[in-house]
Amino acid sequence: MSSSVKQEVLRLGRVILRDLLFLSRSVVQSYTDHLDILNHFLKLYHNSFRLRLQELADVSLDSDRAYLLLWTNHSYQREVLLHAELKDRLKSEDLGPLLSPVVLKKIQGQHRDSIQSRVHFWLNNILLKEEKSWRSGSGSEMIDGFCFSPLALDVIQVIDGALQELKCLSPDQRPDQTSDQTPDQRPDQRPDQRPDQRPDQSQIFSELPGFLSSYRHSLEEFLKENLKENLKENLKENLKENQINTARVVKAQLVCEEQLRLSQSQEMNVALRRRCLDALSALRDCGYCSLTSNVQSQLKTLLSGLWTQPWLSGTLDVLDFLLDFLSPKLDQLQDLKPTCRKIVLNRLHQEVALRFVKNLLKSRKQNHEDQEGGASRMKADAHKLHTFFTAQGGACERTTHILIQVSEVVRLKDPDFIQLELVSLTQTCPDLRAGLVKGPPTS
Repeated sequence: MSSSVKQEVLRLGRVILRDLLFLSRSVVQSYTDHLDILNHFLKLYHNSFRLRLQELADVSLDSDRAYLLLWTNHSYQREVLLHAELKDRLKSEDLGPLLSPVVLKKIQGQHRDSIQSRVHFWLNNILLKEEKSWRSGSGSEMIDGFCFSPLALDVIQVIDGALQELKCLSPDQRPDQTSDQTPDQRPDQRPDQRPDQRPDQSQIFSELPGFLSSYRHSLEEFLKENLKENLKENLKENLKENQINTARVVKAQLVCEEQLRLSQSQEMNVALRRRCLDALSALRDCGYCSLTSNVQSQLKTLLSGLWTQPWLSGTLDVLDFLLDFLSPKLDQLQDLKPTCRKIVLNRLHQEVALRFVKNLLKSRKQNHEDQEGGASRMKADAHKLHTFFTAQGGACERTTHILIQVSEVVRLKDPDFIQLELVSLTQTCPDLRAGLVKGPPTS
């Protein structure tokens, strides 16, 4: 309590409470009830306190404003008007506001801007600290055997702390107020607005999209720098160590992305939430592409035998070659948190499935026997893929279902009708349609 303003507010609050308690305990009984001496003095004290707070508001600093708002909106109600010995005897409905609407709005705006400025500063510091740890080689910790970074928890703590501090901007419900609204509903709340979502929250949340964009950009730059370093590195041992450290950084950031996604989806308005989720999706894409780049560069080649005559006849087992290649690569994801590993594996499963469909669309027209054989092989491979990715920790049920649907379409005799059915299938399966339009990453 170093500020003289804070000391003065606290002193006055204590004096008012002390004197009102004295009046209630020792003086009131000396006067007749119709004089209502307790509430008479309450008005005198309240008006004096109000005038003094107006004066203090003109000379207050940032930290003082928060304390003024705390007393105006909360402490005065809780510690004085709602005191256990006084609340049933005080007529608080006769009291005006401690601060005039103009002064209150001014202080609230200044305090809100101050909080936002500090949030911006803290978020930048968190990112700078994280970048420094990446480049020092200590970019991830190991917790329970999985890569971890404190960045997300630090960000969540900063935002939650700011939101808690913002609560002093909004007054408590006055003790004399009654309403037909539910406890969680405010009179000014729109029907489509969350009960816990105040308009001033958006000013704090508005810092997040820019931070998340900078976060993703910083990770991309770090990965580019490491790629250049790897190309220059001559010692095999140093190269391997650098690749391992980089992978651990990325795995830790995927965990952060998941934590931030879960924490933010609860309180934001729709538009701001969409911006944050888009930024997080870009961050997740960055991590996915980095962890699977070695697989992506080989996927097209490894699956090039699909829908060729040797594959249709059963003499070329394309999928076994792919799974033998994938198995040691995916073993390197064991130190990635299981929920994050599942997302990576789901997406890789989809990439493989899209390659099956793309190769089908590019293949020559087959006779009925080849179509039957191809459909059977595709269905069997769909089940084999599902078993493999399930064992790894992340098969995508929807992807398996789509592949089996496609295999049933292939059994149709008319090639032109097959094309129509595939187009119809893509309309009902957005994941398949998006993949066929964009295509998986290729080397």
